[in-house]
Amino acid sequence: MGQDVSAAMMAVMFASGEPVSIAGFCQYFESDRVTIEESLDGLAAWLDEARAGVMLQRTGDRVTLITRPDYAQAVRDMLHPPIAVTLSQAALETLCIIAYRQPIPRGDIERLRGVSCDYTIQALTNKGLIAVVGRSQALGRANLYGTTPKFLEHFGLATLEDLPDRDTLGGQLHLPEVEEVAV
Repeated sequence: MGQDVSAAMMAVMFASGEPVSIAGFCQYFESDRVTIEESLDGLAAWLDEARAGVMLQRTGDRVTLITRPDYAQAVRDMLHPPIAVTLSQAALETLCIIAYRQPIPRGDIERLRGVSCDYTIQALTNKGLIAVVGRSQALGRANLYGTTPKFLEHFGLATLEDLPDRDTLGGQLHLPEVEEVAV
């Protein structure tokens, strides 16, 4: 695949404004995944070498162009983007529990936090950071919650394996040890 394909992929990502699937690129360019991945790797390397104002970010099977951190302040200063809605301490704690223990039923989240989480779970769902990812096999077949691709994008993660190790976070992450629950 030539330079024109990389340029076309960059144009699509720029115009899209949101992540584009690698499978979509494969289908459009009638190419295999390895070839598309190589083109994306080449594009990412070129953007890095040029110290371009944007860089390629991968989130699972999706890729997008994002502002290079070195230039984020210039973007904020020039464009005055709306301030992102911050998450409350309760929402962060709930999101953390879900991220590290997914899939997890609401009852287990509430047992870990020691409080009702209905409102917080609804707020995180409305923000698109978590979703129902299945049903428990236990009595009552409770909804199981997990994180979404938007969660990965929001926190700049390619996969859940990129989450910081719980031990590395030390006192910042308060997840009590509990028995694993059969789902």
